[in-house]
Amino acid sequence: FTRSGMLSSPSLYALMFGNERFRHLIGDSAIMAINVQINLQAGHNSKQLLDEAEKIQKNREEELALFLKARIEDYVEDEEKDGMLKWAYLEAEVLKREEFGKDLLHCIGYVYSRKAAQYLGYHGSPLGIQGYFASLKESGHMFKLNVHAMDGRIADSSLRNAHDHGPMVAPGIREQETISSLGMMWLLSVVDIETTLRHVVEAVCSEADVPKDALLRRAEAIQELGRIYESV
Repeated sequence: FTRSGMLSSPSLYALMFGNERFRHLIGDSAIMAINVQINLQAGHNSKQLLDEAEKIQKNREEELALFLKARIEDYVEDEEKDGMLKWAYLEAEVLKREEFGKDLLHCIGYVYSRKAAQYLGYHGSPLGIQGYFASLKESGHMFKLNVHAMDGRIADSSLRNAHDHGPMVAPGIREQETISSLGMMWLLSVVDIETTLRHVVEAVCSEADVPKDALLRRAEAIQELGRIYESV
């Protein structure tokens, strides 16, 4: 806890992602915490910190892309499509029981489904019309998400100021601060997860020197995974 009695950022992340069961899907929660803190302190971060965070984030995305390619390989090679799907259903059933499990699965599934649909729409439909509309929908979703995140930062700042400048802690204000911080950290974490996974899916579905047919099958496999995660 901080001096004001609020949960610290590490404590919040231990609560939300402490067991690291989702690490193979969203990456190290410690990196997420760094990204969220940078987001919270936008405009007050040194260039050195931003450059280092960018390198760490790039490594995170590359590792997630490697894992994603490995798990859909059998589907892409047309060897064990049912095996990948059954494994994904089993995985989802286990992970949904974790803290914030269903919410995280829905978040991951949403990105997988929409980003894969966008790729398939661009490269698998006439003139890429479906991909164009999928891209518009995705842009609208991310805009709303970032607006909500900004509103959360403002609301949390207001509560902190009320606490810091008040003569005494009003009844319930400490609880409000904790709930507000938890909600804001969760929202910023969703922004981080969705942004990261969009980059990961883009990398997997547009890898150089991979035949177009194989890239389309990758997108199909990722879309199937997304549907499974969203269904829990």
